[in-house]
Amino acid sequence: AGRPLFSIVIPVYNAAETLPECLASIYASTFADFEVIVVDDASSDGSAAVARSSPAALVSLPVNQGPSLARNAGAERARGRFLLFTDADCLFEKDLLDRARRRIEEEGAALFGGTYDPRSAEGNFYGDFQALYDFYHETKDPCANYLAAHLLVIEMDLFRRVAGFHRGEFVGRDAGCEDLDLSYRLKRLGCRLSVYPELRVKHYFGFGLFASLRNAAKKSYLWAQFLLAEKLLFSDAGVGSTELKANAALALLLLFGAGAGPGAVTDGVPGSG
Repeated sequence: AGRPLFSIVIPVYNAAETLPECLASIYASTFADFEVIVVDDASSDGSAAVARSSPAALVSLPVNQGPSLARNAGAERARGRFLLFTDADCLFEKDLLDRARRRIEEEGAALFGGTYDPRSAEGNFYGDFQALYDFYHETKDPCANYLAAHLLVIEMDLFRRVAGFHRGEFVGRDAGCEDLDLSYRLKRLGCRLSVYPELRVKHYFGFGLFASLRNAAKKSYLWAQFLLAEKLLFSDAGVGSTELKANAALALLLLFGAGAGPGAVTDGVPGSG
């Protein structure tokens, strides 16, 4: 077989519940010049068996190493001209790969990203809110500062030149900053980052109220560490946007102001969404 245009790399850790639908959506694509590589990051739930029952190639890691190294392991196995990274809880539209191919052919694009569909895969309030929030912030500027790994397309030679995803103090086993780190290393190479709104995946968030708040707090903490370390705190980094930071700073000022005043209310403080 010849070299495919796309090598679709999916890091998997205990994702047996969503992986079958993810793979089914990819193989239902109207564009067929691709291969799929599932990297099982030492799952304990049968994710590897799901991959084996599909046409996808399977890379099995002996111990859990986190999403950065799992993606790199998939890229090492890949044969395609372009790597397309996505996640096991994402669903492709049938013409997604056709749209990505057109961007490559019409613009000569070697590096670009997509976003979430404004409607989540589960279709509940918290999932839809997160999907719409991410869609807005990831597409509001045609020249992006950040490409998210849930839909990231990069030419194989460029990925190798930048040495793939890094695992470090802020981008290790705990997913959250590995794609932000890659994006800024690519920018330092002089690459232009573009996010195309027509390239979308539906995402299973699995959020209720408390899971949504916990996710927001965790991501804010990880991103703040990374941006502080890189001296990028005042940059507009995708969903780490300048308006979000301004709103968070204002909320903290109001909170401390209320706590300092006489008779301050100490309960019922609204949380961040």
